[in-house]
Amino acid sequence: YRMTPLATEVEVETNPAWSPDGKSLAYMRQVDGIPQIFLRSLGSPAPAQITKSAAPCFSPYWSPDGTRLYYHSERHLWSVGAAGGAPNRVLEDAAQSALSPDGKTFVLMRGVVGNFSLWSTSGAAAKPEPYRRPPFPEVFGGSGSLAFSPDGGKLAVVVARKAGSGANEVWILPHPSGSPRRVLASVPAGAAILRAAWMPDSRNIVFSAEFPGISGVHLYLSDIQTDTFRSLTSSTTGEDFPSVSPDGRRIAFASVSTDFDLVEVPLQGGPVRPLLATTRSEQFPAWAPSGTQYVYATDAGGTAELWLRSTQEGWARPLLARGAEGPPDWNRLQFPVFSPDGQKIAYDFYGAHHAIWISPVAGGRPVRLDSQSDDQHGAAWSPDGNWIAYRRVLADKWQLVKTPFGGGAAVVLVEDVMQAGGDTAWSPAGDWIAFQTKTGQVHLVSPDGKLTRPLTGFRPWTFGFSKDGSVLYAVRRDAGRKWVVVSFDVRSGKELKTIEVSIPPAANVLGFSLHPDGTRFATSIGVPKSDIWLLEGFQKP
Repeated sequence: YRMTPLATEVEVETNPAWSPDGKSLAYMRQVDGIPQIFLRSLGSPAPAQITKSAAPCFSPYWSPDGTRLYYHSERHLWSVGAAGGAPNRVLEDAAQSALSPDGKTFVLMRGVVGNFSLWSTSGAAAKPEPYRRPPFPEVFGGSGSLAFSPDGGKLAVVVARKAGSGANEVWILPHPSGSPRRVLASVPAGAAILRAAWMPDSRNIVFSAEFPGISGVHLYLSDIQTDTFRSLTSSTTGEDFPSVSPDGRRIAFASVSTDFDLVEVPLQGGPVRPLLATTRSEQFPAWAPSGTQYVYATDAGGTAELWLRSTQEGWARPLLARGAEGPPDWNRLQFPVFSPDGQKIAYDFYGAHHAIWISPVAGGRPVRLDSQSDDQHGAAWSPDGNWIAYRRVLADKWQLVKTPFGGGAAVVLVEDVMQAGGDTAWSPAGDWIAFQTKTGQVHLVSPDGKLTRPLTGFRPWTFGFSKDGSVLYAVRRDAGRKWVVVSFDVRSGKELKTIEVSIPPAANVLGFSLHPDGTRFATSIGVPKSDIWLLEGFQKP
């Protein structure tokens, strides 16, 4: 088979979906930073914009007769004519959805990250009912994709038990009745299965996944009856969002990549300065207390690793590398942070479980912080180094907790907090811990958990305290999509000032690490790139 580019505008293009006649593709493309739905006929050189919404539009798919397009926006399901026009809201509270080939049944995922559930309805006017057929989980942490088989007899569902990336499961749910079963048990532990699409025979599926030890997301073909799979693509970038044409001879997909680089941002204004830039991704920089070294996550070796780099001497070495002594296989390492004495690093480990591990800087065996929970995110050391605060899920409840570094039970500080992603920060003054609520706003809690109060009225991308703990800096986009740093007086809660930052509007920003001199912070920025390609001439073996 061969690869052919289809949609290659400079903006992000993803989520391809074949029309029932196989002659057109609907997909998502950003316009002025807002994802919209486009339609492209294979015989046309130019696409047509279908939606012109003020809110992002995602995950398009077609009605069985090809006259309408369904898509998601503002956490609801909408539909619009295939030629455009005024959209109609079809179903409320739908993070993902699928429509049966006969057009009679919608299946949808409802909830928020960390607390999703599956529902079904016999039409837009009918009341959705929860799907409860063991052993399929009633509640799960992350949503992947939903897809009815072409014969209408099965539903492929990709879910993540844990919030964030990794350890995703693929389930086949017979329709309209029957016992669910999990497939792809032969996939390596710690793999992140993202999305699945059916072949016309309703027996084979194409899925995208990120395997431990393999760089990037790629496409695979699986026979769900024999539970076997094989590789379809392998490139230096990534392939995701597979969509199979009705005749099975073409697979549309998104060729995706994001090159993150490390930068320094002056807190008093001025140009952003490069810290480390390569053709690979470097993310989540964290300064050592000396200010002459920093740790960061990188895929420079082909897969996710943690590296340590000296700014004075110019050397760099792996701190946690594949094959070294340590935790089991992982697909991502995120949010590293130094202990106050600079001797240890805590970080988020994403693999078969999501946990916080701690590695000695001088080398040695890493240790896991908390074995009570299998889903933990965002470590923050206390100023004396005796405690680590973080978010975790236990008994389906998200908590902000602190755990003694030397061993001991976790102490619950706040219930019902933000799930995966986001930061946690412990003030250098020791008096407050900053965390994000389930809506993403930053609140403060005292280390004993007795006092809490709000600080920001918005959801920042990242945040951190000043050197003395009197100010909290929050990084966000403003109404004009420009990146700004907003500072707040911690004592009064008053907003002090806002400075504009010279970061591209389309970029993503990950991580906040204040330099020990207190004048700047390190972060990582990356502009995502995604085009629509066709894998043509494909024939199932």
